Amino acid sequence: DPLPTRVPSRSGQIVVTGQDSRLISNDDTFTVGGGGAASGIRGTFTVQHGGAAELNGEFVVGNELFDVGVVTVTNQHSSLRVIGDVELGKKGEGNLTVSAGGELAVYGEVKEGAEKGAPITSDGDTFTGAGTQVDIHGEWQIGVAVGRGAPIRPGAPIEVDGALTLGVEDGGIGNLTVQGQDTTLTEAAGNEEVVIGQGGVGILRVAQDA
Repeated sequence: DPLPTRVPSRSGQIVVTGQDSRLISNDDTFTVGGGGAASGIRGTFTVQHGGAAELNGEFVVGNELFDVGVVTVTNQHSSLRVIGDVELGKKGEGNLTVSAGGELAVYGEVKEGAEKGAPITSDGDTFTGAGTQVDIHGEWQIGVAVGRGAPIRPGAPIEVDGALTLGVEDGGIGNLTVQGQDTTLTEAAGNEEVVIGQGGVGILRVAQDA
């Protein structure tokens, strides 16, 4: 049966846990934290302890004003694969954590702080821990229309196949921090650009043995 893409009440959660657990969604849009209006819905989506999830469509986290979406991929062999574009903090608050050996692969664009009105977050993303892997096969935009931060912490390699842009539009603030031993940020597409401050403000920090 098709998976519901809207949390039907004020709060709701989806947990994919254990090595034989698998979730597949073929919906056009999979939403965590969001209704059809500014309703203050909080949704959580967790993949842990070797579980796997595959979303074949757009993935929206924090859809409307006052909505909160929290996505966590954690523990070794846990994976989230998105075949489509990702919006973290569309108009609401969208938080993403990949840690402790979790894996995230996105085959599409990733936009953070996508629309004006979304809350400003300094740690909207957290990528950390030995064995953690994040691959973005498309453009990565941080701080499209509002302020947005993405710290990459010890042990987390990030690879981007498209352009990386920090601070996209007027009012957008993109803050990317790479820190700690064995932490890497790789722009894998040789013909793509890294743009720091396109129409907004971009900040890139590399520190502490990264």
